[in-house]
Amino acid sequence: MNSGNEHRVIQGIGLVNCVYVNHEIGNFWVVDYRIYDPDRDGKTNIEHVTEMLQNLVYHKNLPFKAVLMDTWYATNNLMLYAVR
Repeated sequence: MNSGNEHRVIQGIGLVNCVYVNHEIGNFWVVDYRIYDPDRDGKTNIEHVTEMLQNLVYHKNLPFKAVLMDTWYATNNLMLYAVR
C-alpha cells in the first residue's frame, strides 16, 4: 500500500471506503467499503470505487450532489462515470 504520510510503499491493510455525508444534519455514515487485495480478487482501487458508486446509485438509491475522493482516483473514466 502506498502511504501519503511515509511517501513510500508500506505493509498494511488496504481499505477503500465510501462515506455518505449529510451536511444539513451534520452526520456521516460509512455506506460501503472494500478490502484492497488484488492478489485475491484481481481488482484495482479504481474498480472498487466504480463498484461502490454503482452500488450507491442502483441499489442503495442514496441521493447525492457531489463525489469527493483522493486525487489519484481522478482517472478520466472514473470522472466521466461520476458526472453522469
